[in-house]
Amino acid sequence: MHWVKHPTLLILDEPLQGLDPLNRQLIRRFVDVLISEGETQLLFVSHHAEDAPACITHRLEFVPDGGLYRYVLTKIN
Repeated sequence: MHWVKHPTLLILDEPLQGLDPLNRQLIRRFVDVLISEGETQLLFVSHHAEDAPACITHRLEFVPDGGLYRYVLTKIN
């Protein structure tokens, strides 16, 4: 896996698939730090909602059986 230093858009398609728990946590933490810097937007694709990094605070979209469901999230401080 290769990373661009400060991408404008980061697209991750099933990035945690097949990883052990430690590396899954490391990838999630890395993505959270990168997104928190505020210069990168994230498109995160996964079949498992629990894989989503904590930095996803704005919108989730689910596509079960071809129907699109959107959820707008609000970050609580």
